[in-house]
Order: sequence, then structure tokens, then C-alpha cells
Amino acid sequence: MASQNASDLVAVYKAIFIELPTVAAKKGLGVAKENELEAAAWKGYDAWVRLVNDATGRLYQTPLFGDLVGRSLDAFLRVQRLSNAVSGAFFAALWVTVGIPTATEIQGLRAELKYLRRELRLLTSGLPVPSAEEEVLAERSAPIVRKKKREAA
Repeated sequence: MASQNASDLVAVYKAIFIELPTVAAKKGLGVAKENELEAAAWKGYDAWVRLVNDATGRLYQTPLFGDLVGRSLDAFLRVQRLSNAVSGAFFAALWVTVGIPTATEIQGLRAELKYLRRELRLLTSGLPVPSAEEEVLAERSAPIVRKKKREAA
């Protein structure tokens, strides 16, 4: 594994400091092959990814890293809760200042729009339009009516 890391490190340095500048100069002069620059870049990229994956794997295997993450997890969660609360308070005040409606206001508008659509359908069909109070009573009694219909069936 150490020899693979050493060869990957050499490949990265070779790609960055030798191959890429050489191929870029060739391309600038118009003598480079069609995909020579991309091939050199991918070669260096692949070696870099192998190095980083190996280093990350070694880091995760160390007991010290596990202990540090385990101890700091509680603090990270507290900071996250605090930042959520602060951002919630900040944005609640911001929406009012900017004039953007809140979620509750949007839900109220949707309910009103639903009622207006229903009223428009009833008006265009020629059926009598119930008052708002009758509409509320019908919505509240709808589950009871459905239950009685199921029991009767």
C-alpha cells in the first residue's frame, strides 16, 4: 500500500508539474493530439483521488479520530439547534419587514382560494351557493356523513 501511495504521489506531481504544462504548451502551439490534455488531467486526477481515499480511510481507522468525533457530536448538535432557533427568529422578523407572507398566511389564502373556486363552480352550474357558515358546517359534518354512509352500506 505504501508503494501504491508513493507511485500515486509521483503521478500527481508528474501530472501537475510536467505533463499538464507540457501538453498545454503543445496545445497552445497546435501540435498536441486531440485528447492529450484531457488524458493527462484525468491521469493526475485519478492518482489524486486514490491518495485522498487512502488518507481518509486511514484517518477513520484511528481510534483518536473516533474518540474526538464521539465527544464533539453532542456539542455539534447543540450548536445546530441554537443556529436553527436563531435563524428561525431572524427570518420570522425578516418576513414581516420585507412583506413576504408566512406559511400560515399562505395556508389561509389556499383555503380561501379553494372556497372561491367551489363557489365559482356552483355559480356557473346554477346551483345555490351556501353561505360561509353553511360551508364550515358541511366540512365539519362531512366525516360523520361518510361514516354513516359506510355503516349503512
